[in-house]
Amino acid sequence: MDLNTLISTIIASTAGLVAIIGGFLVSRVISLSSEQTGIKRRIREINNDLHARKELVENIEAFLLDDDVQEFIKDIMKILNGDPLSEIIDDDEYNFRTEEELQPFIDELRKLLKNLLI
Repeated sequence: MDLNTLISTIIASTAGLVAIIGGFLVSRVISLSSEQTGIKRRIREINNDLHARKELVENIEAFLLDDDVQEFIKDIMKILNGDPLSEIIDDDEYNFRTEEELQPFIDELRKLLKNLLI
């Protein structure tokens, strides 16, 4: 019996199995790489969307604060009369703005009025 053909058959079969397994592994690595690229692209899109929404929220908050301040300034007579800020806030629709937020504007307005009356 010739063992050379048996050994060459075993070697060829083993090489075929290694090639098949290697092909599956390479295919899986390529698939994972493709998934990773897609996930990274989606993360970038989400980060860009988050940044845009944060800017939108900041702009809306600034607009609302400015609008509230403008409405509050319309009640200038209460301020000129020296009514306390806490009473003005309680009397009007500004109860969602804190006294700390509005106080700098009132101080500036009172200073301007004081300079005008001198």
